[in-house]
Amino acid sequence: MATVVDRDEIQAILSKTWNGAMSTAAITAEFFTMMYEEACQNSAPYKHIEESLKFYCPDFEVPKKWSNITRYASSQMKKELSKEGNKCHAEELLSTDLASYLNKTVNNKQSKQCNREYQCHRKTEKKLLIQNIKLQKEANEICYLRSAYKRKTDELQKQKVDYENQKQKNITLNKQNIELLQLNQENEKSIETKTEKGRYTDDMRTCILELASLEIPCNKVSAVVNSVGKNLFNVEINAPSKTTVQNIISEGNVISHQHVAHELAQSKHWGAFSDGTSRDGKKIVDIGVHTEKQTYCLGYIPVAVENAETLSNVVQNTITETAKLVNSDPTNENQCTENKNRLLKSFTTVMSDRSSVMKKTNILLDEWRKQVLEQSGLQRDEIKKLDFLYCSAHVLLGFHSEMEKQVKIFERQIGRIGRDSNPVFKKLQAE
Repeated sequence: MATVVDRDEIQAILSKTWNGAMSTAAITAEFFTMMYEEACQNSAPYKHIEESLKFYCPDFEVPKKWSNITRYASSQMKKELSKEGNKCHAEELLSTDLASYLNKTVNNKQSKQCNREYQCHRKTEKKLLIQNIKLQKEANEICYLRSAYKRKTDELQKQKVDYENQKQKNITLNKQNIELLQLNQENEKSIETKTEKGRYTDDMRTCILELASLEIPCNKVSAVVNSVGKNLFNVEINAPSKTTVQNIISEGNVISHQHVAHELAQSKHWGAFSDGTSRDGKKIVDIGVHTEKQTYCLGYIPVAVENAETLSNVVQNTITETAKLVNSDPTNENQCTENKNRLLKSFTTVMSDRSSVMKKTNILLDEWRKQVLEQSGLQRDEIKKLDFLYCSAHVLLGFHSEMEKQVKIFERQIGRIGRDSNPVFKKLQAE
């Protein structure tokens, strides 16, 4: 490069910029004037001025029409120098033109730069606004999807609960159906009333005993069983015959007799009662006992003659058989005798009617009890006498019979009395 500029001058010019004393355009104009003067003195082309500016000011942009401006400035300056001959004035004009141009260039550049930045900022804001709108739209979609997901989840949960409830109902219904099917299958089958050995089952025996306890006659038990099976269960039941029913009832009497024997053995005192009746020309004696807890029946025993000795023997035999049932081994005579003595010690009362037969029967029972207890080692003085309790119903019945006879004799003399004298009750009058 032909143009040489003093470094000290450049530093002085730049220091003004650093101190804020001059603007960039003014410094550039001053710098250009200085270099132009040196170029004119050294006859250097103006293109070296551009190179110098680029060298010393790399950030400075040289305009595209820089060469025209420099030529125009040079020609104007030469004209002024030729006309006026004032070099300094030309330099001032050149400096002023360059400064105004550079200021305008820099301002235009800054305005364009600001405009570009503003446009970029506007574009950025527009992009951000569009992005915000998109994000808001996506957020709304996400909220909607969340709400839809929650509703769907709730619906699925409700459907799951309904499914589980329906499943449990189905399980319950299946169990009920299975039970009904089993019941139908059982109902279709005939009820087994006998075992493999031909013996009636315990259920059938219990049914017969319960019917007998309800006072169903022996000859009607089988008919009752068949009627219940046919009408309620639609099955035919092989019911036992009348003879078998009687045998089963006899077995039940033995079982109940054994139960009564154990109850008497545990009682501190007990009493016996008996009475007789006639059925179909047969005499029957019933025997029962009273304990602290309950009253038990020992059965009905048929007799040929209803006298004191017969009735006393019936009661004695019943007590002896009861003593055998207390022991698990009825063949053990010693144990049976001990049980008999224990029962007679707690035997304290006898209840009967006031007939002469029953009174004598009670005396015979008391004598027999004392003899048995004396044989066991007790003294007669130590043995208490039985307490006799008599029923007064027979006395009242006797009074009623005698009074009825006397009233009828009296009515024959004076006429009807009481209700029979009223015509309203004429149809009810006794013959």
